[in-house]
Amino acid sequence: MFIVLLGYMGAGKTTIGREIANKLALPFIDLDQIIEANDDRSILEMFQTKGEAYFRRLESLYLESILALPKGVLSTGGGTPIFGDNLELIKSHSTSIYLKWSPELLAQRLLKELENRPILKDLDENEIDEFVETHLAKRVTFYEQANIIIECDDKSIQEIADEIIRKIA
Repeated sequence: MFIVLLGYMGAGKTTIGREIANKLALPFIDLDQIIEANDDRSILEMFQTKGEAYFRRLESLYLESILALPKGVLSTGGGTPIFGDNLELIKSHSTSIYLKWSPELLAQRLLKELENRPILKDLDENEIDEFVETHLAKRVTFYEQANIIIECDDKSIQEIADEIIRKIA
């Protein structure tokens, strides 16, 4: 069994993924971390030096190899299901979970971690709200194709993880 977490940046895919993996005694894999470790540079550096197409090719290759493993919990990047055949690959090899947050709460969550979000670091609070709402609207149709959609607003990490475990059981 493979569980793949989808959602916008700041949705908690890594944190929630680790929690689920611990509770189910499954390996946890963060796709972005795997890509960075194997390329010896950050995703930002890859985008700047090699371009987005280079990163997306790597992302697809690592996604395919990870989903060939027998089981685990995978945290994807926010753009992973948007590009190439990634969404079809995810849907055919896993139970996919969309961590759905309101744009307002995503923006609030992202404001707390701007140093880790280079795409947002030069925006003020109002610009971040607008960016998240616009960017999320372009991606939501992909996210909503997940097997399970979890409404995350007003829930703790523990509650979200427990709800996912109940729904996949």
